[in-house]
Amino acid sequence: MSMSLRPVMEQWNTHTSCFIEHDQIIALFQELSARVDTLCSEVDYGERTVIWLQDGQKLLDFIAHDPTFNAASLQQSLEDAGVEVNGLDLAALVNNMRNMAATWRSSIGSAGDLRFYVDAISL
Repeated sequence: MSMSLRPVMEQWNTHTSCFIEHDQIIALFQELSARVDTLCSEVDYGERTVIWLQDGQKLLDFIAHDPTFNAASLQQSLEDAGVEVNGLDLAALVNNMRNMAATWRSSIGSAGDLRFYVDAISL
């Protein structure tokens, strides 16, 4: 078995409250990555989950400018995938994400990827 070691640079940026549950957030990002045709993965690290997206620019462009980035469309897609989510809570998150997209651009990595941490908290 081989092992490797590499340094990781973490950059903390402005956060948004999520309003929806952990698994719903993961499903939301999977849906968003499918809509913009980029890879998405998540890894749990105890009290947080890291969501990795291959093309952060494409995702943030979609969030900031695409008219299909709205609560009704996303709620329907999530429900089609078997994920129930409160529409008002999702609408609040979508609004916050749209408002934060410009700020989050500074978190795009040198390879173009984007990572989000989802902290484990009780709603």
